[in-house]
Amino acid sequence: MHPYQGVIVQFVNKDWELKSIVLDLTILRGPHTGKNMASALLKVLMDFNILHKLIAITTDNASNNKTMIEEISTKMKEQVRKRFSICIKINIFRCVKLFYF
Repeated sequence: MHPYQGVIVQFVNKDWELKSIVLDLTILRGPHTGKNMASALLKVLMDFNILHKLIAITTDNASNNKTMIEEISTKMKEQVRKRFSICIKINIFRCVKLFYF
């Protein structure tokens, strides 16, 4: 028997219909730890370029789920910092270009 992890996206479309889409069903390799689960989930979120759209994660109360959520939260904060940093660098370049070119 192998542990697996499913990723389902739910949203309301423009006609106010609830939609559910299965994005991934992964057999987890290695131990069933929060870090391993986070790694598998982050791969899916990044492959579909939706990490920045994540609003909620539904799990049971197992301790490995808490670790998984903490890992994903850390990754999301890193992504926000990178975007903010890139945005500042681009805007500074535009200002410099405006005044010096």
